[in-house]
Amino acid sequence: KFVPMQSRLRAFSYVFDRHPECDERAYIQPVVDQYQLDATLIPCDDAWSFADLGVAPVALDVLWTNGFAQLPRRILQAARASGVRLLLDGQFGDTLFSGHSYYAADLLQRGEWRLLWRLLLREKDLADRWRSLIHHGVRLLAPSGARRWLRARRGRRPPPFIADAERMRRIYREAANQGDDLCGGLPAGRRPRCRSLLCPSFPQGYAAVRGFLYARHGMVQASPYFDQRLVEFVLAIPQEQIASPGEPRRLQRAAMRRLLPDKLWRRTNKTSFTPLLREGVVEREWERIRALLTDARSVRDGWIDGAWLAKALRGPSSMEEIYALSFCMHLELWLEALEKRWG
Repeated sequence: KFVPMQSRLRAFSYVFDRHPECDERAYIQPVVDQYQLDATLIPCDDAWSFADLGVAPVALDVLWTNGFAQLPRRILQAARASGVRLLLDGQFGDTLFSGHSYYAADLLQRGEWRLLWRLLLREKDLADRWRSLIHHGVRLLAPSGARRWLRARRGRRPPPFIADAERMRRIYREAANQGDDLCGGLPAGRRPRCRSLLCPSFPQGYAAVRGFLYARHGMVQASPYFDQRLVEFVLAIPQEQIASPGEPRRLQRAAMRRLLPDKLWRRTNKTSFTPLLREGVVEREWERIRALLTDARSVRDGWIDGAWLAKALRGPSSMEEIYALSFCMHLELWLEALEKRWG
């Protein structure tokens, strides 16, 4: 039974009126009511991607591509204005409790054919089943020599906007080698999950950027999902219990069944802020983006393919191109900040 505290917990959430697909008030309010939280709802319809272009600080420690970085900044600003200094956030939760595609290798290794078949049938279509069984299953159990041969045959295709494909492959291989050093002793199905959680290119870089952001606002960050004990606990659990087809974040939702309103723990979809990215890149900030990328450092330094970028700057034709342009923008802003700092 919930016992109210003398001082109610504060909660800060962003909400949207113009973009209902981004708005989560229907999920926020039941929790506020159940736990009697002191909630602050922050309107963020004007927080489209790159609305703060030229104003927002850029972290130099690592390139971080977050087209929705204004949203956590709004939270920090509101919390600081309310006298709050410590924020508990949910960052890294998706990475820790998702990734259902890794289940096949574990089940093959344990010989649980019936369960594997049932889970494969839950996949959306035949291509998803084939990818889960072969790419995320059989391939991981193959001898290392066979995997190397397959990688050499397939290659890892960098995104089309990358200028030097071989340069990017070397970076991918280096990251994979770091992951293998950390996770080599784990069962086959858990190794790729371990790499995604522990490989320095993601969690350490992410922590550096978040620490930079909180420090600039005079705030202290508490991120339970980064706790080493929790990460070790989750890595010890079979993947099909953590997430499986049709049941994203299965373990986490089961754990919260008696603690959250039914509407929340039964939820299987995830909110997308894609409308903010489309509005920022295609509509609101398009001219400034074109001006910044027309003579891009990233092209001169050999990272971005100049022909691809010139075509995209005539107008992106898909969400994939919009996301790619967003990456180019973050890379350009990062290189610009490095140049100003170090010359």
